[in-house]
Amino acid sequence: PNRVYLRYRSVIRIGYLAKRILAEGGTAGVLGRTSQGVYLSTPSRWVVFCSWNRFCSPMTVILDGKGDDLERVDVGMRAHLEVNKISIPDANIVWNLDRSLEWLPSEALEDTLAIGDCVGRLDSLRCTVLRIKGNGVEITGAASPWDQDSDRLGDALSQHLGAGEGLTPSGDDFVTGFLLAVNRYKASIWLKGNLDSLNHQIVAEAYLKTTRLSANLIEMATWGESDERLLNAVDYVLGAEHALENVAADLSGWGHSSGIAGLAGLEVAIGNTLRS
Repeated sequence: PNRVYLRYRSVIRIGYLAKRILAEGGTAGVLGRTSQGVYLSTPSRWVVFCSWNRFCSPMTVILDGKGDDLERVDVGMRAHLEVNKISIPDANIVWNLDRSLEWLPSEALEDTLAIGDCVGRLDSLRCTVLRIKGNGVEITGAASPWDQDSDRLGDALSQHLGAGEGLTPSGDDFVTGFLLAVNRYKASIWLKGNLDSLNHQIVAEAYLKTTRLSANLIEMATWGESDERLLNAVDYVLGAEHALENVAADLSGWGHSSGIAGLAGLEVAIGNTLRS
């Protein structure tokens, strides 16, 4: 009989939400594949990202090194989820979680800079990102008049949902950056209006208007959580002692435009506070 050789690989880190989802078990479908990893659509509403990249998020599974096993995975394949492993039979793959470490998002800063100092850091981050990305890249939105009335702001943000291409359109990344900033630092950035109402409106509309993955990221942003690249950027602007060059480089390398669009959302959130 023909022998089937399974390709085993260890998982080194797993986001707390992904760990919880895997513990529930079930069968997932491969939703998409990029140069960084594969997206699994689970039986719950959540999408789990299995990646060799070093950056984590609540929904990410970090594999040990870049192997060729990801290239064997195609959209539509089935993945079996268990508390200690992910297996994709059609690709002869098993990813083992026995030695994985659980990743949790960092806590928000207790003491933040004055808003004027935040603007100075934001300008430095913006300029550094643009220098790294090169000519032809723009970060736009901060100059636009945004009203913090939750109803009108919700309508304005809603217009960005689903705008763009891919699993996370740039319009969604913009909304994610905005919501992450105002929810993670509501005492410093959100000054008036009903934030809970805004969060509820945008999350509900996201699950109707855009991709499941984007809706997941937007929902997490309302918890003050995200991919650690965007978390580090928001924390840096508010006063964290991160190295500017590292934050900018990580943000610049996030997807085709995810980092840039997320930064634009942060810029609008800061700009909104200044105008208030």
